[in-house]
Amino acid sequence: MRVVFLMFLLAACTPPGIQETNPHTGLTTIASRGHTLDVQWDATLSARAAYFERDGKEVWSVYTFVTRDDRNVPDIRSAWSFGKQLPYRRLDIRRANCVRSCDRQEHGEIVLSRQLFEMLSQTGLTFHLNGVRGSFTGHMPGRAFGDVLARVPRQPGA
Repeated sequence: MRVVFLMFLLAACTPPGIQETNPHTGLTTIASRGHTLDVQWDATLSARAAYFERDGKEVWSVYTFVTRDDRNVPDIRSAWSFGKQLPYRRLDIRRANCVRSCDRQEHGEIVLSRQLFEMLSQTGLTFHLNGVRGSFTGHMPGRAFGDVLARVPRQPGA
């Protein structure tokens, strides 16, 4: 009984992700909770499965966060999955976790098609980010993509 209670308590502490529509811009964002995918001695890769929509235009992606604790910018140059290059773009570089000194964090995005996003809800996505100051490999679980898909509003007639 204690084990069941503990599992319930831990599940209640897990952030459910993001679901919001900005009233000013009309941008709808739906994202899974964050997943830590690769932990190295000086850096961490985490990611979210994400969906964005505005004015009928949709973007399906894996939103990546590489955080280095040695004050160097990660400088990710490409994303790969089993020999295939994925469309990666850097979105932002910022300081984070400024307690005694600041870590450097790079936000990026791997853009996917809806069809691939739906397939990944079953298989997950194993990918590799190649950077100037390190490389990172992780597996984004299928449930992250499924969680986002379950919360995306259905289009009329779809």
